[in-house]
Amino acid sequence: MRRDDEIDRCIVGLLLDKQKPVPDAEICEHICKSYKKIYPTTYSSHKKKLMSRNIIERFENGVRGAVEYSMTEDAKQQQKIGILRFDSNADGTLSQEEKQLKSFFLVLFHASRNIPGFSVSEILNSKSLEFRHLVFSEAEIQRSIDLLRDYGLLKILTMSDNEMRYVLSDPSIQRFLTCCADLYKDLIDWVIAKWEYISKPTTEERLWLEEIYMKKVDVVAKNSFFERMSFKKKERKEIQLTKEVIEQVLSEIDEKFRDLMRSNANITNKYKHLIQPFLEILYPKSMRRSSWSRNVYKNHYDLMYKILSTS
Repeated sequence: MRRDDEIDRCIVGLLLDKQKPVPDAEICEHICKSYKKIYPTTYSSHKKKLMSRNIIERFENGVRGAVEYSMTEDAKQQQKIGILRFDSNADGTLSQEEKQLKSFFLVLFHASRNIPGFSVSEILNSKSLEFRHLVFSEAEIQRSIDLLRDYGLLKILTMSDNEMRYVLSDPSIQRFLTCCADLYKDLIDWVIAKWEYISKPTTEERLWLEEIYMKKVDVVAKNSFFERMSFKKKERKEIQLTKEVIEQVLSEIDEKFRDLMRSNANITNKYKHLIQPFLEILYPKSMRRSSWSRNVYKNHYDLMYKILSTS
């Protein structure tokens, strides 16, 4: 995995250095010289992988009849802010790009929760549980803030107690991220309720929470197991109604997410190179519902009332 990652980076590094489409033969020669025991077929598989991830794109030079490759615009922008991700490290540690993305997530969530403004020390001393298993230095947080300022999402607010304070650059971004934070909390509550009342964690759900909270998920999963075993002793009607409540809640969360995307399309498009991977941490595509059948009940409170009245 480590060697694969190095080969991908080598291809991308060459394309970045050239700043123009590079002939396929030249890239192949460069890779084969850099890695003595690599075959052209191996290079070809890496090239296909990078194209499938929209990192590089292929051109046919009509004049010379040669195939050329260059970085996609999306990949160039992600590279610029340090989040162009390749394969994860084989030893399970975070790559520099993965850690950078999580640092952005931490800063943006902190910014959405703190009005007016925040400082580097406030993030480092925060009691927030997101990514607390990761250790961010003052320099790393400051770098993320500086990159977010360059990207247009943050701006300087004022100097206070010999420390710079920052704020989101626009009230519309503040509202968008606050809604994202609310949706994120609702989704966590839904996942835990599902574990406690319906079924054991799915692989996707567990990986999502582990990425954010790491080992704390083991405790939650264990406690949920005992809750679920106890709940199974309830009457069948109450169990069925509870399942309907939880399904309805996810339907509402998903609808809220889609409404949020529609009403903030200008923000998600303008800052898409950061917002898209940010949203993948917030609400992974593997957990989203592209379409969810409407329940006969208007909302989950109607269902909850029905459960309580039958208890």
